[in-house]
Amino acid sequence: MSAIQKRRKELRTELSLIEKQIYDLESTYLEDSRDFGNIFQGWGQYLSQDKTRPKKGVQNEERLFSLSSV
Repeated sequence: MSAIQKRRKELRTELSLIEKQIYDLESTYLEDSRDFGNIFQGWGQYLSQDKTRPKKGVQNEERLFSLSSV
């Protein structure tokens, strides 16, 4: 039984690290692509004549992958 509990703890730790990595990579993608558009927002900003810069920072509503884990 203790081997199962140890393995479960290892898997939870590994899952936590993977979720952190997904969160960080998603943040980088959303921040880097904010000026010209991305797969989540579309590319309307890139195609428009309006060159105002969108607000910086990533909102939780924009996160599709990092908040999808149960």
